Amino acid sequence: GLFVHEMYSAVKAFMRKLQLISSQVKDNLLTHLPTLKEATRSANLLHKYSAMLEALHAEFSRQFQDFKALENGHGFFSLQLQCG
Repeated sequence: GLFVHEMYSAVKAFMRKLQLISSQVKDNLLTHLPTLKEATRSANLLHKYSAMLEALHAEFSRQFQDFKALENGHGFFSLQLQCG
């Protein structure tokens, strides 16, 4: 199993990847998405996919907003000290 701070770190990394991929899709930079590059020829579809990725990121942000508040208040650091 993972400790809470380890799980949150993995979630934050995933959210950063979502932002990066969304930005690249929006700008039609599909170097890291070769299958999408082959399948997609329409700018409208790329915009749609980018919007979906942004919505997914927003949902993750909403779901993990309590963790973000703890992180900003250094709550994770004190949690680690108490558990360790």
